[in-house]
Amino acid sequence: IPAHAFSTLLRASVVGETKLNSSLQFQYCIDVVVNAANQGTAQAWIQQLYLHARWLIFDLTLGSRENQQLLTDRYLSSGAFMFSPSARPMPHITAGIEEFTSFPLTNNQVKFRGGITHAWFSDNTYVPGIWLHHKYVHIRLADQLPVRLQLGLDHMAQWGGKLPDQQPQLFNLTNFKSIFLARSGGVGSTVYEQNNSMGNHILSEHVRLEIETGNFISSVYWQNIIEDSPFRLAPWKMMNREDGLWGLSIGNASLPVFQKLVVERINTTDQSGYIHDKDGIIYGGQDSYFTNGTYLNDWAFYSPIVTGK
Repeated sequence: IPAHAFSTLLRASVVGETKLNSSLQFQYCIDVVVNAANQGTAQAWIQQLYLHARWLIFDLTLGSRENQQLLTDRYLSSGAFMFSPSARPMPHITAGIEEFTSFPLTNNQVKFRGGITHAWFSDNTYVPGIWLHHKYVHIRLADQLPVRLQLGLDHMAQWGGKLPDQQPQLFNLTNFKSIFLARSGGVGSTVYEQNNSMGNHILSEHVRLEIETGNFISSVYWQNIIEDSPFRLAPWKMMNREDGLWGLSIGNASLPVFQKLVVERINTTDQSGYIHDKDGIIYGGQDSYFTNGTYLNDWAFYSPIVTGK
């Protein structure tokens, strides 16, 4: 988004696809953005630069690639909690099953997708050299019927980096296991991460109910955000059940002018209550989802707010 009025935004990309055979195919992309305004200097950057390979149902992506918005509408929604559609994509390695794939013996009625990502915060952050861990599992039920249900769980964690006055965290199996399972850190971690989970973690569940009637496709969806334990699969049992994203989408692509309506409600003010330590036994309030005492750059990529200077 330009910082000044009367600006010019130019964007050009080259995308190609190659199929070696029926089982193996490659896709590549380079996407460049130039932003010039009447005040300040012109800026140019590479928005996307990646190589994507698909073998049978398995996918591998290397580089910076924009994230797919599967829960919310790409153009009308305010965006999902985990990845903003307006954010610059991070350089990453992602492996998994990207497209919804049918479970065997379900007649395409039950489909799933999932993957794991290792990404780099390559911008100038307060803690340099931070890594991002992301894994997800999404399931679609009754995929071939007029009424469809989608369920999903995402887990993200910031970890690694060189903390001020601390030794840099090592990329090894022990630390990766702690991040993957959201467990406390070992001897080389800070005191805070030894008493709590290693890294900075966020979980998110989502549910989407889609109804197709004639040319109309309507959906209601919900997504929550979880920063602290206890974690409950049942949303009505969560301490911060009042926080989340609720949405309604009604669309008809055959209409000439008014093709889609999206209404959303977002709340992040409950945060499991205003008391973190209730009685010395139950902890969990003051979640403050997008801030962290160790990773002060928070959940932002190429943000000018906090730098290492």
